[in-house]
Amino acid sequence: MKTKILSFLKDPRLQEIEVDDPLYHEYCKEILFSKPYLKAVYTRWYEIILSQMINKNGIVLELGSGCGFFEEFFPDIILSDIMPVKNSSLSCDACKLPFKCNSIDSITMVNVFHHIPDVFVFLKQAVKCLRQHGQIIMVEPWVSPFSRVIYSSIHHEPFDPGSKTWEISKGGPLSGANQALPWIVFQRDRKKFESFFPELAIHKIIPELNFRYLLSGGLSFRCFFPFWTSSVFYALEKKVEKFLVQKLSLFACIVLQKR
Repeated sequence: MKTKILSFLKDPRLQEIEVDDPLYHEYCKEILFSKPYLKAVYTRWYEIILSQMINKNGIVLELGSGCGFFEEFFPDIILSDIMPVKNSSLSCDACKLPFKCNSIDSITMVNVFHHIPDVFVFLKQAVKCLRQHGQIIMVEPWVSPFSRVIYSSIHHEPFDPGSKTWEISKGGPLSGANQALPWIVFQRDRKKFESFFPELAIHKIIPELNFRYLLSGGLSFRCFFPFWTSSVFYALEKKVEKFLVQKLSLFACIVLQKR
């Protein structure tokens, strides 16, 4: 029964395509731009990232830019993706960043960190490439009592908050994932992170409810709510966030800064 329900809810444009196919990005971008509800969520994420960025005049790299539209907010951003896709100017692996030492001011990403197969290697690469006071700013899934239910039962990506490793051993660029990975590295294993990366300070972790993401159907499912309800639910989120964010958060903005 659960499989039938999820199959019905899934966006028909994604029914017959594998997530690791480069064309998947194009379908996702089409979906994103055809769903004002979801585009409003991404707009909010980009605004949060920009609000945390110290040097807006510097060199800014976005990882996993495939189906996004951050360039509408930051035209000079370097768009990159691990696969050759239309929306990126650079094809690169996060674990093999093709930049000189101390050359980047900010590295940004939306829902990418939890797909990186070896975040230890990525963070080492980032430390090397970032300038002093450079930042890594990401929006990622977050672990809370509510998100444990959602990510383990509805979302198609793997979710393993009990994982003993920071590595993702199975899957391709998109199918390989652990949605709990950002929480594992920066919350559960924070002392381990700080011992491995004394050059990087966890400057901020900003959890958010973002029920609107669920209501939008995300990139995978249909949206059954009219767009005018988006502002209503956003206002509701802001009212209850102060009291419920720790229990109900689905995402978080994580800001790291090179010392």
